Amino acid sequence: MKTSLGKFPLAIVALALTVNLQLPTALAGPAVTSIAGGFQHSLFSKSDGSLWVMGDNGYGELGIGFTPAKTNLPVQVLSSGVQKVAAGALHSLFLAGGSLWVMGHNDYGQLGDGTTDNHFIPVKIFTAAFTARATVMAGGQYHSLFGTYSSFIASSTGLRVMGANGAG
Repeated sequence: MKTSLGKFPLAIVALALTVNLQLPTALAGPAVTSIAGGFQHSLFSKSDGSLWVMGDNGYGELGIGFTPAKTNLPVQVLSSGVQKVAAGALHSLFLAGGSLWVMGHNDYGQLGDGTTDNHFIPVKIFTAAFTARATVMAGGQYHSLFGTYSSFIASSTGLRVMGANGAG
């Protein structure tokens, strides 16, 4: 069949095309259970407790050290223990065994370690104890939040915040 569009004839042609897509190794195997995306970086955990990251690493938000500066494919940071992940603009957080771990940009204290030093490898800032565990977390542009729960001591249950507070 032939049609024309203005001066240009168009031929309708059927093409058979075979595409063989393969998933990156990181996406094969155990199911992805938690995902988070920040500014130019992403992270996810799987049902085996492994932690995977990809994207920009300019401030250490991937937790893989100083190099590479970025990765286009998922890189495994930890092989077990991670339950949940969260991301701020240039920092990342994850829960492992009721403890909170952070990495990345920290100019405003958003990592909650009492410094303004960037961290290029994961740093534990809240340790699960017999009385309290970190249960949820979130990251914003220059701040982070996490919740703790204790079935034994009510004062150990609550919300903790860290980082910039210019807008309350």
